[in-house]
Amino acid sequence: MQLSLLFLDCEGDPVQELSAIVMSIANRHIVDIYHAHAQPNAYDGWSRRHIHGLNRSYLKTHGFSNQKALVSNFKEWLRHQNVIAMYANAPAKEARLLNNANILDLRLPNWSEREYLMSHRTARDFKMKALPITSVKGFKSCPSEVHSEFEKIHRPLPQHLSLTDLAKKRYGYHCSLYDVYALYLHYVTDN
Repeated sequence: MQLSLLFLDCEGDPVQELSAIVMSIANRHIVDIYHAHAQPNAYDGWSRRHIHGLNRSYLKTHGFSNQKALVSNFKEWLRHQNVIAMYANAPAKEARLLNNANILDLRLPNWSEREYLMSHRTARDFKMKALPITSVKGFKSCPSEVHSEFEKIHRPLPQHLSLTDLAKKRYGYHCSLYDVYALYLHYVTDN
């Protein structure tokens, strides 16, 4: 079995979307992708409207019963991977989710710099068009309807926003699948 790296991202508090990409160390190709959802057992209204926009009806129909069940399923999937290291951006949340697992920080540049990176632009374009990400085991995509409760933050006029705020506004909702795709692309193209 080939040695792999894993890239990880999650959305919601409690976590309602969890995604991972497994990359072969030998050739940097995607080996497998994990993408699943959980029903919220608490209401994270501000994040739902302004960060991830996850649709509660979708989560109820397609998600695990709660965060614990989602994490259990992820750990079972992870047992079948030959991962030697895990990466996330500012991984404190992911580390807590996985019982303080050792997750390395990929340290993406700040928003105003990363929006010009090929990795960021490609992942954003895939997200906006709901394009599938390929792996040896098939294709994964996340239709924008899954994030239909997203509302842009109503802030001052653009001339009063910071470069970071403008970059975040242009990026739109966060989807763990496409965010983890950006991490993978950053690792293979920007480094």
